[in-house]
Amino acid sequence: RRYFAVSTDYVRNKLKLVLLPYTHRGSWQRSVIQTNTGEEYPPPRADINAPDLYVPVMGFVTYIVLCAIVAGVAGAFKPELLGLVATKALVVVALDVLVLKLGFYLLSNSAHALLDCAALCGYVFVGVALNELAQLAGGRWLLYPTLVATGAGMAVFLVRTVRAALLVDPAPIAPGDYAAAQQYAAAAGAPMAFADAGYDAADSTLREQKRRRYFLLFLGLAQFAVLYFLAFVPR
Repeated sequence: RRYFAVSTDYVRNKLKLVLLPYTHRGSWQRSVIQTNTGEEYPPPRADINAPDLYVPVMGFVTYIVLCAIVAGVAGAFKPELLGLVATKALVVVALDVLVLKLGFYLLSNSAHALLDCAALCGYVFVGVALNELAQLAGGRWLLYPTLVATGAGMAVFLVRTVRAALLVDPAPIAPGDYAAAQQYAAAAGAPMAFADAGYDAADSTLREQKRRRYFLLFLGLAQFAVLYFLAFVPR
């Protein structure tokens, strides 16, 4: 139930965050509260960075309705269109969720719930619903600029959100700084007796960070493909 524990203010701010992530000046890290049983995440209504399923579900339903209206205006509506649109959207987003879940599994030591990944990828329905509305209002001439804007917004939102949970940049170790190298070696579990182990641990971590950046780049670019693929109503 916590994925639907939202408020009106949260939904309004979340829509703004997904569509205009460039205006967000706060942290992208989720809040943590101390309880008698340990640390817990607050519900979405108390944390703008918490994933929820209310916005994705409502965006999904709105997208299907708008696709039906677009098809009706074009004189191509048929009842089975609703099932085709829903199936197409669910398959595409399911693939996006699997990519995100696999990225967390391979590149992060912490566990991320499948529903968290589904919520993050499901926010794409906010953009695709807006794209259908633009297509309904101005046809392809308005659809493509809106597609670029919503794609950029979703890409920035998802990359920054995932980066906050996935990417931690280590401080670089300068050549000859054996004290820092040994400190890094100790943190990485390498033998304290050899400062070179610190350099090896740092190089390994930096290579991992590079792989994470490539993954984030791929994840951001994939959002343009998802939005483009969902923009057109099946005929």
